[in-house]
Amino acid sequence: MHGTWVTGHQAPDLRGVTASARRGGTFSYYIPARIAGRGVGALLEREFREQALELSGSVAITSAQVDEATRRGIYPLLLSSESIASFRIERVDASGRDVSYA
Repeated sequence: MHGTWVTGHQAPDLRGVTASARRGGTFSYYIPARIAGRGVGALLEREFREQALELSGSVAITSAQVDEATRRGIYPLLLSSESIASFRIERVDASGRDVSYA
């Protein structure tokens, strides 16, 4: 059984971090067959779903309280943190300097 390619649309977001987020547009994404037609919640334990919902609410509240100047200041930090986490997930041993160049 094969997965499915789905077409989506991203509205332009002038506060987006990447150029593609700022311009928006149409994109495609792939849903593997084993999760196609199932809600993500069906794949997660109830307690984990509840924690994720609570956390996403906290993130939304915190985000709404941050002004634009602060947001611009923390974007580089968040991007660096995400990059380091990605390297670690992929088991790539990279220094902070290497991450900054990447």
